[in-house]
Amino acid sequence: FIEKLSLILLDTLLSDREIEVLKALVKGSSNKQIARDLDLSPNTVKFHLRSIFETLQVTKRVQAADKAMALGLI
Repeated sequence: FIEKLSLILLDTLLSDREIEVLKALVKGSSNKQIARDLDLSPNTVKFHLRSIFETLQVTKRVQAADKAMALGLI
């Protein structure tokens, strides 16, 4: 029950755009590639990544990808 609740809360804490950025990160895309694919500036991608890292309580891209997959966000 607690895991499902955590997943629901995380899903509501991440914006739709952050989830798009997270999906691209999981695919292994660089910040520049994410920016091009999503029509964002590289600085906006960095902003979203910082927010994602904070929400997922991680500090690295690989950790974010692993945690997102483990939680079923991606």
